[in-house]
Amino acid sequence: MYIFDMFDRKRPFILEQYTPLYYDSVYTELSDEQRLTYNQLSGIMANEQFCVFEHDVLAATCERAVQDPSLQTDQSLLADLRIIISDEHRHRQEFFDTMHAAMPEHYKNGYRFFTQVSWWKQKVANLLTSSLVDFRFLVWHALCIEEFSVSIGNALDASNHTTLGTIDPNYRALHCRHRDDELHHLPIGESLIESWVDVRSPRRKKVDYFLLNKWLLSLRTPRLAGIAVVNELIRQFPSLQPLQQRLHTAVCAVRHNRDYQQQFISPSATPRTWAAWNQRNECNNLLQQQAACL
Repeated sequence: MYIFDMFDRKRPFILEQYTPLYYDSVYTELSDEQRLTYNQLSGIMANEQFCVFEHDVLAATCERAVQDPSLQTDQSLLADLRIIISDEHRHRQEFFDTMHAAMPEHYKNGYRFFTQVSWWKQKVANLLTSSLVDFRFLVWHALCIEEFSVSIGNALDASNHTTLGTIDPNYRALHCRHRDDELHHLPIGESLIESWVDVRSPRRKKVDYFLLNKWLLSLRTPRLAGIAVVNELIRQFPSLQPLQQRLHTAVCAVRHNRDYQQQFISPSATPRTWAAWNQRNECNNLLQQQAACL
């Protein structure tokens, strides 16, 4: 089994409420060692997700905005966006370094292990951030990522206690440093929305918010990465094989768990994003459908 060399292998990495199995009775059937390993794998997976979102969504969206002719007169915004791009590339490297130290064989060919997708899905994702289709809904997703980063950093800063012991201080510090950078990015993201999304025609904005809602709803069930974590746990503990179906079902069940959903895109976890949607009439349907998940 691979555990962060730079972190304490006897400590949990992430608060348990961010791990899907925590909300199911099957969690109590795992041994202490299995629950600790699940927690650590979930912490590695969380870092991988930040790697993916910050490189493939956040930085890619900002890079596209910097190249847009309609923004070239706003030199202040462009300078701020370049700072975000630089920061996000640094964040990706920091997260990747921890992942590679944790599981070198799994990350020797790149930064995706728990979030691997088929080639055609990756092509679609790349297309969404390109200028070819001119979708801008991912600016809102980028804002959600930044604000969630603040939320998880604040949660780790406020408490380091779990049923598995205290959170590893180095893992905690990594996310608190990340939180501090993202706090500076939030107003820049809001400015980009005002300058690049709000100015679009009603028809284009309707398409953007429709796609944004579908995108966010799909992310509320941690099927791909969550099940990949369970599968790796079973690989390390073959005795869990008889529980595989229950473990998979428990991961998908958090789609309907209010406590779990409140931690992600919600008035409490992402208040600035939620308030910004409330200020825009075209977001009414988006708000209703997102609120229905809470």
